[in-house]
Amino acid sequence: MSPVLHALAWSLVGVGVLLRLLMATHGQPFVSDEAGVVDHALRLFVDGLNPHWFHYPSLHLYAVAASEGALFGVRWILGLSPTPEAFADWYFTDPRGVYVTARMWSVMAGSATLWVVYQLGVRLASPLVGLWAAAFLAVSPMHIYYSAIAKPDASMVLAMHAAGWLAVRFVQGEGRGLPWGAAILGGLGATIKYPGGAAWFAAPVAMALRLHQGR
Repeated sequence: MSPVLHALAWSLVGVGVLLRLLMATHGQPFVSDEAGVVDHALRLFVDGLNPHWFHYPSLHLYAVAASEGALFGVRWILGLSPTPEAFADWYFTDPRGVYVTARMWSVMAGSATLWVVYQLGVRLASPLVGLWAAAFLAVSPMHIYYSAIAKPDASMVLAMHAAGWLAVRFVQGEGRGLPWGAAILGGLGATIKYPGGAAWFAAPVAMALRLHQGR
């Protein structure tokens, strides 16, 4: 590949990550589901660990709650929110900080997925294919959108792709423990968003393919 095309592909990846970050700084919820995630995550500090809301599995809510707790801790240390009530007042007055904090999980997951897609491309074809696969995903409008909102979709997609990557490595003859990792990631995907459980099948399929290769 020419240096120009190589630089173009990396530029697309960089632009894609930047667009995710810029979109994540929006000061209001993009959709009602995003507001539901943030509101129910914050209510965990009041109502306890049972979210009483199962539109999505609970793992993402706990992750968002942990990040919001860290945000409160920083603001408490700086004297900006000396009490939980002051933090709540700040949230209702200007929710941008709370939403940006919650969205960072999706930004990180979406960006990490680009790396996993690159690795899959390298494994299944070549570094050139991996780079351009990551570049096309980086500028995909749908992936940018879901990588910049506080919903669990980007994290689920990361878990599913990572399960597939481990399964491919196992089929290609690497470590015997990789199916365990793929199965665990498939289960993790289901605890992030229910359809993510489909990635669990990567492990038994990989084992069946490996067994067939050995005959």
